Amino acid sequence: MSAVDRIEFMTRLGDMAEVDYKNALGLAAIIDVLVRKGLATPADFADAAKRLDAQLETEIRGQKPPCGPAHLRVVPAPSPASPAHAPATPADPLADALKTP
Repeated sequence: MSAVDRIEFMTRLGDMAEVDYKNALGLAAIIDVLVRKGLATPADFADAAKRLDAQLETEIRGQKPPCGPAHLRVVPAPSPASPAHAPATPADPLADALKTP
């Protein structure tokens, strides 16, 4: 590898490190906003990261993924016909935050 090739390689590596830093910073900002607004907790992100990491590791090894639609939490909407008898469902702060005025 020539000196010019090494310089180009180091330049590209530096550019990649800068992009990686900006991506991590953006992700940290999103997490911070969601936690501050009460839409998620740090534990939510830790749990999701562990679950996704396990799923990716399993997919890389060519095995059946450990999670699928069954791991998703689905909260049914209360029936408008009988709101007094509808089961109590937790509020969905993320859906509320994404509503447009």
